[in-house]
Amino acid sequence: MNNRTLAGELEIDLIQVMKDLLLQWKSIIIMMLIFGILTPSMMYVRDMKNYNATIEANQKLREKVTPTGETVSDDEDIYEDLTDAERIAIENAIIQKETLDNKQEYIDNSLLMKIDPLETHSLTMEYYINTPDGTTLRAVGNRYISSFRDEEFLDKAAEIFDTKSEYVGELVSAYFGDGPASSLSTGDVLIISVYIPEGVDKADLEKLISDHVSRVSSKTNSDIGDHSLKLISSDDKTYVNRSLMDTQNAEQGALIAAESTLASTVAAFSDAQMQIYDAKTSGDEDVKAVEDKEKPESIEPEKPSFSKKYAVLGLLIGLVIYGGLYLLLLILVPVIRTGLELSDMLGIKSFGCQHSDPKRFGFFCDKLVFNLLYQKDKSTDELMKDTAEGISVFSKYYEVPEVTLVSCDADSKAAIGQLVEKLSAQGVTAKHMDLWDGEKITDLVEENMSGSDNYIICMMPRATTIAHVDRILSVADEFEKKVIGTVAM
Repeated sequence: MNNRTLAGELEIDLIQVMKDLLLQWKSIIIMMLIFGILTPSMMYVRDMKNYNATIEANQKLREKVTPTGETVSDDEDIYEDLTDAERIAIENAIIQKETLDNKQEYIDNSLLMKIDPLETHSLTMEYYINTPDGTTLRAVGNRYISSFRDEEFLDKAAEIFDTKSEYVGELVSAYFGDGPASSLSTGDVLIISVYIPEGVDKADLEKLISDHVSRVSSKTNSDIGDHSLKLISSDDKTYVNRSLMDTQNAEQGALIAAESTLASTVAAFSDAQMQIYDAKTSGDEDVKAVEDKEKPESIEPEKPSFSKKYAVLGLLIGLVIYGGLYLLLLILVPVIRTGLELSDMLGIKSFGCQHSDPKRFGFFCDKLVFNLLYQKDKSTDELMKDTAEGISVFSKYYEVPEVTLVSCDADSKAAIGQLVEKLSAQGVTAKHMDLWDGEKITDLVEENMSGSDNYIICMMPRATTIAHVDRILSVADEFEKKVIGTVAM
């Protein structure tokens, strides 16, 4: 019979969807009540958990306050409660602080950092070194150069400079150079340069270097070989030292960068991390008390209660979720809402809409809502009679003495039975066939093969799906039945 199928053809009317949602007011209220209770309950549990945690923390704080107001901290227990990442962050901060302290100590105590680069005073002494055949010249010169890093020389120089020996090495440099005697082919020139800090006597430095060179000369003759050593110049000068200026600026910049890095690391610490960090950097690893602090004041939290705000929010959440699920269900399992909608989609006649659903609208409130949304000028019995008259007129005009009322859901059975009685009163033979049970479709149709070849689809608004109608159309095509119209029950 080439009846159409409806797969993928249904459009969603938002106004009709809103009406359908209102018809499900009981389910909506139940969903809203569930979330109206669940949401504030969950928030109450969360707030109560925070409240108990705060009370416990305050209790521990009170237990650790001595009568003098000092807070006693158990560092070991706190450290055990920290995560690995928090412990690593503390160790990194300690290393950063040690680096910062070392840089600060160097800048504070280094004589090189105290020299004015715009008026740098230095002493330069040049010695001519000669060996008999020149083969040991370089070895002899390197012995002199390295000797200015010997502990013996640094200690003697530290006494003159009045500083630690570790700060002396950067003031003294020794190297081969192009001095006044460089033109002599039998030897080379050893240059010794020393910064002269303020308050240091040049004569003392000259004597220190001369005595040291004499000691190294005697030892070198016995270890490497004979050589001769002669002082050819000793000069001091004051000049602008740009290299020293760059060095001092670089050290100051490194100090500022270290301070910034440490401040950034410590700023991210929790109270527990800060307590461990302070204890480990205080200079006493056994510190168990934090002194010079005011007695901490514990803030008593307000005990939580059920919030009306969250209850209202829960009601709205329930409404939104129900509406969203309903729309999703319409997309996944589309249903047909009116008989006219179905007849327009199939291009066939609609014999009427009963607007009745005894099982769904058995309560007064259900009927009230339904009547408000779908205002009726006639009673259900009158509508049923009009539908039967419409089918009767169609049957007589097209000489269709017998029709089969086909349904695909169990809910419409009672209404179809009433319609069969009305048709009988109009002289039209009508049969009812249920196709809602997929396993019995073939048997049902074969039993009715001798009956009418004309089907009228009896659909239940908001319950009959496109799949249901496609099933009827498929059966009609298979058994060469013709679908002549629809009735909305």
